[in-house]
Amino acid sequence: MLERFKDEIPNLERLVARISKMLNDPSIDLEDIREEIYEHIMREKETGSESEEELEEIADEALLIAFNAVDDLIYDLEVNKLNFKRLMKYIRETHCYAAYDRLFWEFGEFMSESERKDLLEKARKIFVKEITKNWE
Repeated sequence: MLERFKDEIPNLERLVARISKMLNDPSIDLEDIREEIYEHIMREKETGSESEEELEEIADEALLIAFNAVDDLIYDLEVNKLNFKRLMKYIRETHCYAAYDRLFWEFGEFMSESERKDLLEKARKIFVKEITKNWE
């Protein structure tokens, strides 16, 4: 899990252990996990002697890494009802291609036909036609 971030996230093993525990808690959603990744990076990279500008740069980088890490994590999620709910909640909060892709290709069994149609309609408003035609 998240191996491709080993050079970007200090103490990745500790973070992966924490995320694994979080994924076992049904009350935790992907936003919570993204926030945990962001906070972990900030704790690990902040030294306390940064200027305000340097701290802002660290925060911007941490947020970008956190979003990318959640995108990767989405492709590792086990196909089950809980993760279906997590993905559905996540796409209400962010326009995440990885979440839509997994929902259409691997979580379809948990969607009613009307949910699928609504999801496709929403996707068409966000993504270019070349992408959404694969989900039809």
